[in-house]
Amino acid sequence: MAVGLALLLPVDKHPARADRPVRISNGEIAEECGFAPAVAQMTECTGTLVHPRVVVYARHCGADQTVEFTHQAGLGRKASIDYCRVHPDDSTLETDWAYCVLNEPIDDIPIIPAGFGCEIEAHVQLEQKVTLCGFGAIDEQDTQDGRKRFGESVIVAIYGARSIDTGPYNGVSACPGDSGGPLLVQLPDGSWRTFGIASHGNGVCGEGGANGYAKMAGAVTWIEEDSGIDITPCFDREGHWLPTASCGGFWAGDATPSGDWENGCAGVAVSGYSDTCGAPWSEPDTDTGADGDADGDGDTDSESNGDTNEPEPAANCECRTSEQGRSSWHWLRSLL
Repeated sequence: MAVGLALLLPVDKHPARADRPVRISNGEIAEECGFAPAVAQMTECTGTLVHPRVVVYARHCGADQTVEFTHQAGLGRKASIDYCRVHPDDSTLETDWAYCVLNEPIDDIPIIPAGFGCEIEAHVQLEQKVTLCGFGAIDEQDTQDGRKRFGESVIVAIYGARSIDTGPYNGVSACPGDSGGPLLVQLPDGSWRTFGIASHGNGVCGEGGANGYAKMAGAVTWIEEDSGIDITPCFDREGHWLPTASCGGFWAGDATPSGDWENGCAGVAVSGYSDTCGAPWSEPDTDTGADGDADGDGDTDSESNGDTNEPEPAANCECRTSEQGRSSWHWLRSLL
């Protein structure tokens, strides 16, 4: 993969730099079910499975999309799309966000969720090593072979809450076709997070130029409100730690292949329940004790007589309650 400053879509061979899309050049080739199985090939772009039903990518790629989980075009597993949405504000690259909702959840390929809450504070820092991944071109001639590539880069600039610049570093950059691909960081527990969405490049594809990424965290609120799907299983909408039963089982592998697309990359490394910003999720305590009193209110029924022992949500909080937080994924999309 390699990238230059331009939207990262395939275009004419030598357009003005600001109009060029992104692809990963000088990166390593991913094998079947190798690096980042959740990174999918889309129509002339790249996307990332951040939730069993949600693939995020770049707005400038458009809403007419296909999704294939693969390491090489045509050799993987296609997913059926319910609908795709692009962010309505096309006046800035900082909102270069789009997503597709799949008809059926992908339950066997581990997701790479959005980095959020304290994870952003800890890992979106200058000089932080990151990994770029995508299906883009590998040189200035826009040579593409349909292969997924990945490579290490570094954060060189952070622009508020909306965008991140990476590279030049180690010759690795995003190029046309890498648009929409993820900016990845591996956390101490081995699991990975998506912190950015490949948007544009600044340089010549194949020569290791700088890349611009729209911040994934900036897209979270819009995606959740627009789709009605909770894509942050470990946090509430404001970034406070509130893990659900889905706050774990994230991709935690490396480039080592495991399984194949038909069996959902069986055996690929996944994380346990996450504790990046607090205690991990655990099953509610249903121990009734020696006296059969399940709720500690002095009787032997399971009613709490109004005392739920649940923390009260903060005033004006538009987030999940603790009770909702114990559920798995919620499919809350309103009919449009």
